Order: sequence, then C-alpha cells, then structure tokens
Amino acid sequence: MKGKSFVSAVMIAMGMMVLGSGMCFAEMRFIVNANPLAFLISPDADEFSASTTFVREEIDGNTSWMPTLLGGVEFDTESVVYAVTAGGGYLYNDAFRTPLVQGDVAVRFKIWNMEIGPHVGALYFIDPEWEGTATLVLDESLGVLGGISLTTTGEHFRFFVSADYVNGEFDVTGSGSWVPNKNEIDYSGFLGQVGVIFRF
Repeated sequence: MKGKSFVSAVMIAMGMMVLGSGMCFAEMRFIVNANPLAFLISPDADEFSASTTFVREEIDGNTSWMPTLLGGVEFDTESVVYAVTAGGGYLYNDAFRTPLVQGDVAVRFKIWNMEIGPHVGALYFIDPEWEGTATLVLDESLGVLGGISLTTTGEHFRFFVSADYVNGEFDVTGSGSWVPNKNEIDYSGFLGQVGVIFRF
C-alpha cells in the first residue's frame, strides 16, 4: 500500500510539472532506452515456500535480474525533457521467470551537464513460470514503479541511471500434492537500472 501511495504522489507531481511547462515549444526526438544492468531486490520474496509431506522448496535469495529495452519519444524544451516510452524485458531469478511489458513516463530537469527527475511506469508480467520441482501455477501480474532517473547530456548518446520502487505480486496456486505457504509471491522492492539512451 505504501508503494502505491508513493507512485501516486509521483504521478501527481509530474502532472503539475507538465501543465506548467510550456511543452508546446518542445523539440521531439525518437529514443531507444536499453537497460541491461537492472536488478530488483524484493525483501519479502524469500518468505515464500511450497511443500509436500516430505519435501520443501523455497526461494533462495531476493534479487532478480530485470533487463528492459524501451522505445518512444522525447520532448526537449529549454529547461525540461519529457520522455514517453514502452517496450519489454525479462524478470529472472533462480525460482521463477517471466517476460514483461513496460510503459514509462519521465520528466527530467536540465541541471549542469545532466538531466534528473521523477518517472512512473506500469509493468505487466506475462506467463510467469516456477522454475523449481514444485508444481505451482503463477498468475500474470500488473505492477507499478516510480522513482528518480538521471541521464548525462549528449546529442545522440546518453548514459541512463534510475533508482525506483516497484509494487506488485504474483498470485500462486498449488497443484498435486504441493501446498504453498502463501497465496502470493510479493516481488515489491527496490529496482536499480543502468543503461544507455540513443536519440534520433
């Protein structure tokens, strides 16, 4: 609940920035944002386990690799940059994995030789699969993220860094003799991303 409130506050602040920005004077550029170094730390994920009468299986660790590739448009004004992107990626750890679709909106202010500001997005995890021996069914999930992104400046190439909070969970159903200790896997947590932006 705290994560959703945080993301809502970021969205309201971004809306106020857009309304007062003079965005109609912006130059539009097409962009591609690749984030190969992206790791999600989910503090509560390793509390999940599933068991039969004689066997127990659990999540070992709480860190997932989550690379993404997004494309979209950027509106560049004298003091502020607005970016709207969408694309896909993958969430992977030793216990479960799933492809994902992401949409994102960012507002970055030009300060010195960099751009920094808030961004919010939605994550849709498609067909997640449990990778262990347990027979478990994970439902598709809609999550949200919000945080701060920073880029270097450059005409065609920029480095990108973000620190975010992600909120969401997978509903879980046991099958056969396997019984989960919880009805969901909570993947909420902190996401750090390092990547590049190409501008056209």
